[in-house]
Amino acid sequence: MYILSSKQIAKADKATILNNKITSIDLMERAATECFQWLHSRLQGQNIKIHVFCGIGNNGGDGLVIARHLYQHGYNVSCYIVNFSDKRTNEFLTNYSRLKELGEWPKVINDKNDFPNVSFQDIAIDAIFGNGLTRKPEGFTKRLIQYINSTKVFTLAIDVPSGLFSDKPVSNKDTVLRAGHTLSFQTPKLAFFLPENKEYLNTWEVIDIGLDEEFIDSLQPKNHFITKNEIIPLYKPRNKWSHKGTYGHSLIIGG
Repeated sequence: MYILSSKQIAKADKATILNNKITSIDLMERAATECFQWLHSRLQGQNIKIHVFCGIGNNGGDGLVIARHLYQHGYNVSCYIVNFSDKRTNEFLTNYSRLKELGEWPKVINDKNDFPNVSFQDIAIDAIFGNGLTRKPEGFTKRLIQYINSTKVFTLAIDVPSGLFSDKPVSNKDTVLRAGHTLSFQTPKLAFFLPENKEYLNTWEVIDIGLDEEFIDSLQPKNHFITKNEIIPLYKPRNKWSHKGTYGHSLIIGG
């Protein structure tokens, strides 16, 4: 399995949109719906409070899609917009409108006085910052991350835990959300394998969102994660009556 950089993932998104003749909204809907299905298959309609924290970029757009599906399936949901900038992506705005069309208006968080009451018995969905983050969270957004961490609530991070850089270790430990589980789009991130980041990634798994595999191959990524799927084609079953001498010998020289 390839480990793509944040820039490579952005290129793969664009290539998939172009080659499949779909829109960026379609791709976002596909990715976020897979995340909802993951959660729905485990909760099965349980009456548990779910808090969806959305940024104002594409990761926030993913969160809005997830919140919409949760509302439509009768879950006890509160959705929040973390209003840390005046800029919004078109994908965010489109899914914001789709959610409002259901009659569900997200609550806007402008400062620490707007933080909701979150219990450790609840579930928090982290869709504040995504794969493209290049600087550490500041201001009330930083305090919001610290607040969520302090509640000990189970947090499901969408793509990456907010505040984590995809391609390098974290430097400021008080600006990263501690995720109970992370759903990473298409490939794992290099940050998932760095020991400095271990406290922010309890467990993670990859969600296949259908990015163009031929284009990804053409990128010739340098980093790979070997999984069971890569090993199985190489595996040769052994006769149960064989012994160590049957298969030859090897010489290992270690420094």
